Amino acid sequence: MDQLATLQHESRRLDRFELFRSSTATDARENVTNALSPHRLLVAPGGQVDVRLNRAHVGNLAVLRLRYGADVAIDPERLDSYVLLQIVLSGRAEMRWGGNRIGLGAGDGVILDTLEGAHLDWSADCEQIIVPLHRSVLVAAADTMFDRVPQRFEFEPSFRIGDESGGALADLVRYLLRQACGRTIAAPLGASLQLLLGQHLLAHHARVGHRPRSTVPRHVRVAEQFMEDHA
Repeated sequence: MDQLATLQHESRRLDRFELFRSSTATDARENVTNALSPHRLLVAPGGQVDVRLNRAHVGNLAVLRLRYGADVAIDPERLDSYVLLQIVLSGRAEMRWGGNRIGLGAGDGVILDTLEGAHLDWSADCEQIIVPLHRSVLVAAADTMFDRVPQRFEFEPSFRIGDESGGALADLVRYLLRQACGRTIAAPLGASLQLLLGQHLLAHHARVGHRPRSTVPRHVRVAEQFMEDHA
């Protein structure tokens, strides 16, 4: 199987981890807000949602599968605490913010480092895998990789799982699915998986490169960064 077919197959592991299912837009908005982030949800005229959200964990690291079952428009609020990694399993989606537009089909992914001013459209048959990654994990990952932890993280917003770096990211998500949905959940792996995901995003999907970590002791690097920040 190719990368997409393999990921689609692995995502079926989430079938027995249903978080909620609803046929009303109000329930859908409230439950997705609780699971991911606050947002405004508009259903296309004549549409009827059949929302399904499944979620499993490895430690504190969650992996979700979401579909709305109707054409919907989503206006999310600002995302402060998390970066969202999303991969389209089926259907199509579109993201617009500022003067930018990204069209997504099956096998495409996005890294949402902020949702401020964004508008999202999902088709009725759109289903996505979503991995929320806490920003503190990116700070910890950056500390292992760079001399100076950046003040903010910015990522190239889209990728293809058929590409080398996108394929490696899909492999990590598939491994997460197997661990989260296994009969024996290896919770201690959660912290390691989070760090590895953060390191991969910073190494292959960050917009701006940073100086690799030197052999200078950490306490010296922290002091240097403090002086730079307060100069």
